[in-house]
Amino acid sequence: MILTDKAAYLKSLAEKNKAIAHNDATHQAFITIEEEEALGAAISKGLHFPCLVMVDATGRLSDKGGRIRTVWQNSVYFLARVNTHATELQNKQAAYEAAETIMREFISFFYNEIEEEGSCGPFADIDLNTFRWRKTGKVSDNAYGFALTFSDEYKATDITNFDESKWND
Repeated sequence: MILTDKAAYLKSLAEKNKAIAHNDATHQAFITIEEEEALGAAISKGLHFPCLVMVDATGRLSDKGGRIRTVWQNSVYFLARVNTHATELQNKQAAYEAAETIMREFISFFYNEIEEEGSCGPFADIDLNTFRWRKTGKVSDNAYGFALTFSDEYKATDITNFDESKWND
C-alpha cells in the first residue's frame, strides 16, 4: 500500500512538473520498475524525455530506543536525452545538466512541502541528510541522468502490535 501511494504521488508530481509533463494518454514520462536492471528495457518502450522512473523501494527495521520503525530506501531516476549538439559528448553533458536541473527541482519541491506540511505526501519523516545522487551513465539510446536515493520512515505498528488471531496454536 505504501509503495502504491508513493508511486501515485510521484506520478502526480511528474504531471505537475513542466519539464516532464507526464500524461498517461499523450506523453508517457513516468514509470515504475521493480529493479534497476529493467531500466533499459522500460525506456525502449517509447518513454518520453525527460522522464521520472521510480524503482521499487527496499526496507529495513530500525530500533530507536524501543521505538520500532520501518525505514524505506527510495530510488528515483531523472533521465534526459539530448540530440541537438554536434558531438555525442555535448549531447551527454546537456542531458546530464537537464536531468540534474529537474532532480534539484524535485528536491526543492520535497523540501518546501516538508517545511510547509511536515511531510511530503506519502513520504513520512524524510531526512534530507539521506538524499544521495549519482550519475547513471548511459542508460539506453543516449539517455543519461541521475539516480536519487533517500530514506523515509514510519512507526512499525504492524510489527509492534502482534495479532494472535492471525496464527494457529
